[in-house]
This record gives sequence, C-alpha cells and structure tokens, in this order.
Amino acid sequence: MDAVDPHDPVPLYQQVARELRNMIISGELAPRDALPSELTIQQRYQVSRGTARRAIEMLRDEGLIYTVPQRASYVAER
Repeated sequence: MDAVDPHDPVPLYQQVARELRNMIISGELAPRDALPSELTIQQRYQVSRGTARRAIEMLRDEGLIYTVPQRASYVAER
C-alpha cells in the first residue's frame, strides 16, 4: 500500500505498524531482514519521525522485530 490515510480513525503509527506487520507476515520481510530505516518509513508513509518510531516500538513490543542500537531493527525469528 505504501500510504496511510490521515482521515482513518486509526492512529497513523498503528497504520504504519500494520503495513510493516503485513510485510513480515507475508514474507516480504524475512527473519533477520532489516526493517526500513526511520527516515525511509517517514518518507514512504509521509509521517513524522515520532510516528515512525512509535510504529517500530509497537512491532518490537509484539515480538515481531528486535533492534540493535546504532544499527537497525530486524525481523525476529518465528
């Protein structure tokens, strides 16, 4: 989809997280693959840095990804 709907009642960070989650579930992002960077997420979905961070944090809290500080976030093994 590569877009979020600002008119959707679902918060933007949840919409972005949903898109990334779908990429993980579909296998488009495989275990150990790096997630797009915060900057890439900001540009692709036209959202703020805070929104990108909250989406990543949500996926991390769900156990779908893990973050290596100063490097990137990666898809977790299932």
